[in-house]
Amino acid sequence: MGPPKVWKTGAVVSTYPRPLLVIEGDEGGLDGIVEPVTWLTSQDFTGLVTPSPINAVAFKTATSLLSTNYTPNPDVKSFDVFNSIGNAILKNCPWKTVVVDPITAVSDVILSHFFVKNPGLMKDARKWAAPVGLKVKQIMEAFYTLPCHVVFIMHTTVNRVTNDEGQVVSSTQEPVIYSKLRDFLGSVPSQFMYQDQKVVGGKATAYVQTTPDAKVRGIGCRWPVSLPSEISPPTFTAIYGKDAQ
Repeated sequence: MGPPKVWKTGAVVSTYPRPLLVIEGDEGGLDGIVEPVTWLTSQDFTGLVTPSPINAVAFKTATSLLSTNYTPNPDVKSFDVFNSIGNAILKNCPWKTVVVDPITAVSDVILSHFFVKNPGLMKDARKWAAPVGLKVKQIMEAFYTLPCHVVFIMHTTVNRVTNDEGQVVSSTQEPVIYSKLRDFLGSVPSQFMYQDQKVVGGKATAYVQTTPDAKVRGIGCRWPVSLPSEISPPTFTAIYGKDAQ
């Protein structure tokens, strides 16, 4: 997880084992990839045996026209498309790496789907946030059963705590996920890392943080056990070594 525009997608798609599939929900999310990307449709997964080095498939359908309604877009199809892609991969996965970019977009299409199915519950966030968060968790757990590397990319937001005078006393980076799932999301995957950039020698350099601190809570890795707290550049080999391919 990490802020926008810090090379999260690029670090994964450009360096993780091939063949690689990106389930893309972020407009322009693959703009920074310099290698050829072969785009598939949701119908292409039936019987697919020999994938390209980098495949991608979009799960968001065309958005509805603008309106003055203060509700989520009434979109059922996007989540249906995502589920059909996911079920096809669970039945046949010829890829070494599967990337969902980002899980934030998946939670948005789940919310739109929930709105269409249960419009009367949208007035109270306590009635829709928990089911949406639970569905996100179920999706992640299902994908983690795949016999390959599975990566969920997440956006983050800054949660600031202020005192009675309005002064910021603490701030933390948290994943943009509906419901309290954000508080224990790090317990779901084996590896939960935070990616950002810092300026080194006048140049922006990407890095991943592998241990929690006051600004980023809940992150951590189960393996390798000897990982440093920061790794730069955040490539697959730098994190896991050559033997993990």
